[in-house]
Amino acid sequence: SRSPPNMIDVRVASRYAQAIFNTAKAGDALKVVEEDLNGIAATFQADPRLRRYLLDPTVGKAEKQELLARACAAAHPITLSALRLLLEKGREAEFEGVRLKYVELRQRHEQVANLVITSSETMDEDQRRALILKLTKSIGRTIEAEFRVDPKLLGGVTVAFDNTVLDGSLKGALGKIKERIFRDALIQN
Repeated sequence: SRSPPNMIDVRVASRYAQAIFNTAKAGDALKVVEEDLNGIAATFQADPRLRRYLLDPTVGKAEKQELLARACAAAHPITLSALRLLLEKGREAEFEGVRLKYVELRQRHEQVANLVITSSETMDEDQRRALILKLTKSIGRTIEAEFRVDPKLLGGVTVAFDNTVLDGSLKGALGKIKERIFRDALIQN
């Protein structure tokens, strides 16, 4: 029995990411290759036509190779080799999965905690630094954080990492109070 397509994509992305990671690690280029991959992803996001062109099955591999060579001329040779390999194997659609898995491998290798910090308002740089410092001491690992804003929190922050959510928001506190009142009402009945 065949696996669902998404399962195959994940395995393929993992294999390519592992190969790129191993090569970058051996070449002492983990961070620069990640920066290249992130830059290319940002370019795809900013110019969806480029992504469509690279995914178009009617466009030949040679044309795609030429476009990528021009667009990514400043990229590290390991990144360029990885992109060429993806194109040669017809796996250009796997790029985003490869990039995400590569980042995950690098973070695991460097024992980095990847956090998503959501606040009700945009935090300034000093607030971000102070929170990261406090969380670094608490978690005991280097932190890489993505900051998001969600006005529905009403105040405070939530921190999500490693399947854990720390809820220090006003909305979370109100939810806990509501649960306690409901439990107390049930106990009294």
